[in-house]
Amino acid sequence: MKTRVLGKVHVVALYGFEQGGGVDVDGASLDAPAAARAGQGIDIRLARLTDSLSRFRETPAALASCFAGAIVVQAVLVAFYLAIARSMRIPVGFAELALVVPITLIVQMLPIAMNGLGVREATFAFYFTRFGLPIESGLLVSFVGAAVILLFSLSGGAVYLARLRAGHPVPTADSVAHQS
Repeated sequence: MKTRVLGKVHVVALYGFEQGGGVDVDGASLDAPAAARAGQGIDIRLARLTDSLSRFRETPAALASCFAGAIVVQAVLVAFYLAIARSMRIPVGFAELALVVPITLIVQMLPIAMNGLGVREATFAFYFTRFGLPIESGLLVSFVGAAVILLFSLSGGAVYLARLRAGHPVPTADSVAHQS
């Protein structure tokens, strides 16, 4: 039995398991078939990730276009929050929001709050006070942005339910993957 440690994720590669044998991973005992399935599933995902990333080596233009696309997405998000701030007459510029928005998006992914609620607002409030603006303006921009994003997400859910009721097949991730 070999165990490779990748951060906090243990990838279990099983060699020479006796029938009925098991492995102890972080105090949880797995039987041989379960441990093998866990190791194989992770190995398959790592192989897919490695394969996908190696394709960028063959076509560096694709990597550059992905990077450019990511910059465009971030610029659109900054413009979204800038429009919200301007609609409420909060004097914050594009450059300031270009600092706050990406940091906020990263910080709200930390697994310490549901949907980043509270973490996002604290980050906006912290940076807005550093820009000489009141805490309330940071909280307001954050809450209104989250509310607008939630509204658009709920509209997507409404379309999904309408398609289900109308009897239209709703595409799944597997059916979309098989089409390409």
